[in-house]
Amino acid sequence: MGKVLEELQRADFKITSAVFHSVGAGGYLGDKAARALWECVSLSADGLLWFGAAPLHLLASAGWRVSPSLLTPTASLVASGLLCDIAVIVSLKFAFKRKRPPFHKPDARFVGVDVHSFPSGHATRCWCLVALLGSLHPHHAPLLAAWGLLVSLSRVALGRHYVSDVVAGSLVGFFCTAPAAAWALGAARRAA
Repeated sequence: MGKVLEELQRADFKITSAVFHSVGAGGYLGDKAARALWECVSLSADGLLWFGAAPLHLLASAGWRVSPSLLTPTASLVASGLLCDIAVIVSLKFAFKRKRPPFHKPDARFVGVDVHSFPSGHATRCWCLVALLGSLHPHHAPLLAAWGLLVSLSRVALGRHYVSDVVAGSLVGFFCTAPAAAWALGAARRAA
């Protein structure tokens, strides 16, 4: 078993390195251009955006009044998804404590559980939202899936995650966190 795991880790590093050095910050666009491009994509699934800016936008659109009208089906499902997402990510990152790839350049954003690599929180969050929003708005599903793929690629291109981190995060978000959030929201509504 140990030899198989070593081979998988070696392959994971090799693929991650190839992505980083071809389309990422170490690739043909050059460090600054690639980093700026991939940072913009990556920020679209950043926890600070979804846990900070999204609620503020929701309040602003309601005239800065907290009211039941804020709890639209979409807003309720997204909020439920984000709560499940943070619980799952914190638990898994603490459980695995995987170091980030050697290309990763730490900064002030990487504190607490974010010093760990597995799984990618951006991928988990993003694919949870792809599943939840795609179920409410199926006509947007292809666009949401494209966003999910780009965010996942951005995390490897920036050198912040191994390919296995984003694959695992994508699967956890889409197949575990999103259904759990939908179930929790349904259970809460039935209990009310």
